[in-house]
Amino acid sequence: MATVAEIATWRSGPLREASADLKTTARRYAEVAEGLGGFVNDEVFVGEAGDAEAASRRALVDDMGDMQRILEKAANDFDAIADAIDELVPEAEGIRIELGGAQVPDVGGAGIPDGVYWRATTCMSKGDAIVRALEDVYAELGGLVAAGEAPSAAILSHGVSAPKWGWSVEEVNDWWMSLSREEQETIITSHPEWIGNLNGIPIDDRSDANVNRLDEEIEAVTAELEKAEEEWEASRAMTVPEMGPMVQRAPDLVALQDKKRQLEALKQAFEEDNGTHSLVSLDVWSSDRLRAVVAIGDVDRADRVMVHTPGMTSTVSSSLVTFSGQWGGGVEGVQNVLNEGKTQLEREGRGDELAGVVFLGYDAPQWDEMVSSNSVALSKSAREGGENLAGLLDSIQATHEGDLYLVASGHSYGSTVTGYALRQSTVADEVMVMGSPGITTRQNQDVNMVPGHVSVGEAQGFPRIPFVDVGDGDPVADLGWFGGDPSTSREFNRIGTDEWTSAEGVEYTDSKGHSEYYDVGRTSV
Repeated sequence: MATVAEIATWRSGPLREASADLKTTARRYAEVAEGLGGFVNDEVFVGEAGDAEAASRRALVDDMGDMQRILEKAANDFDAIADAIDELVPEAEGIRIELGGAQVPDVGGAGIPDGVYWRATTCMSKGDAIVRALEDVYAELGGLVAAGEAPSAAILSHGVSAPKWGWSVEEVNDWWMSLSREEQETIITSHPEWIGNLNGIPIDDRSDANVNRLDEEIEAVTAELEKAEEEWEASRAMTVPEMGPMVQRAPDLVALQDKKRQLEALKQAFEEDNGTHSLVSLDVWSSDRLRAVVAIGDVDRADRVMVHTPGMTSTVSSSLVTFSGQWGGGVEGVQNVLNEGKTQLEREGRGDELAGVVFLGYDAPQWDEMVSSNSVALSKSAREGGENLAGLLDSIQATHEGDLYLVASGHSYGSTVTGYALRQSTVADEVMVMGSPGITTRQNQDVNMVPGHVSVGEAQGFPRIPFVDVGDGDPVADLGWFGGDPSTSREFNRIGTDEWTSAEGVEYTDSKGHSEYYDVGRTSV
């Protein structure tokens, strides 16, 4: 652990210089990729040799893009770390003066005023997070060697075949980008199940594949449902003891009915969509419940992408798409954030492109599961969802054209899922959670974040009693069930949730209770 005195000597200048050099090098790789990408074989260079050369060149262009993205991310991470150092050093200098040369002990603060002791330990913890972040960047840069190596002959020659089980995100991407567009279209049309949920495939292609899967999945679920209904009808002739197993299957019947309706709603929504949404993932059979991920905007090219995980009681029909084919509450909430973000950026004269992702690739706990293994009081679902979310975050980074500003967001139990994901991934640039019962920790370094890049919001006031319109506060946000209450962390920022008027005179309303954070016109949005 770095001491306060050591932190006071840190300087950001070398990091900013390194960042500038990396950005210059990244631009060169981008220029090379653009030049190679524009080359087309002539009519003489055809046949197997021509096809092999074209595949190798496409893979090389992809490698150049990977190098560009890795360099840009490292440069941007250096800038973020430099900003954190510039903010932390004055704190350390002030604490060092107050300590008067005393060292902060590992346990307890005997002889040191409480206020100074806690400021010092927080300062050192932030210092540890900075060191951890630097180690992550160096590891990132170490990946340049692998990114610059040509894909294996096995990957380049794999062609239109099912991808190998166990391929990494990078290997999947190498295989996909080595294919011609015609070959990719063949897979999207004829074998969409190969790539629809496969991390390392660009978002647009995953979406096209998943939309193509909908009819087949509806047919499969319908067949299972008809079989279950026939068994249920047959059970009417059974005696009471014989009906026991069938009664136990009743929830399965309801689950299949819901799955069918949800799949039909997704089909309707994407048939009526104007191209602004993507079906990033569609998992029909891993659980009794349908799991899916929906995106808004051009995720692979946007400057800023928000990946949001909704919490308890969320289902495909409540968060992603209603049974009537309209976009659900989770999608609308993220759209509200994107709209407000666009407005704020335009006021600053910036034209950043924004995109959002609503992740429901896990079984969010429900009210009727309070005493089950999927209870909201347990971490089982959050851990599983966190692993799936980490894979998606890494995939978004890997398939993006250049670096992006990636925001991991979560509401309620979804923030806990996000916390577990961030322990397994280093690609997020910002974390924003609302109404959180805990993100597994109250320290930046545990979720691989640079100090100043984790923000927490909760409605203020006396906790609102569930089902009773009493109190304005959020009863969930103070639980601290998973790693402590993040709103009490000395390392995390606070997101305003009270009434507020902007410098332009725009009035925003406060958030009340547990479920208003993403509504239009809220300060928290």
